[in-house]
Amino acid sequence: MAFYGNNAVHCWAKFQGSGDVSATVEGHNVSSATDNGEGDYTISFNTAFTDVDYCQASGSDNTSSQLRVNCRVSQAVGSYRFYTRGASDNLNDPHNGMVSFFGK
Repeated sequence: MAFYGNNAVHCWAKFQGSGDVSATVEGHNVSSATDNGEGDYTISFNTAFTDVDYCQASGSDNTSSQLRVNCRVSQAVGSYRFYTRGASDNLNDPHNGMVSFFGK
């Protein structure tokens, strides 16, 4: 059973951070995942948010118990672009990219 409405999970996505990102993405309400370069991704939504007042949560990893930090680059009603950074603060690809989006 899915929950729809304000403050529900509007979209979630999981993808492999290297290689053909678009071929590995799975989730809910995801029209595409784009690899814009090293540690730089855009998730596009099937159904857009009503405005840009939504929140993103993340939990990406690199398979060695190191949490990746996702940093917003740009936010639109139909997509969200972000960087992934490791402990060294350098942009790099996560093994598993995982994001979710909440709002209306």
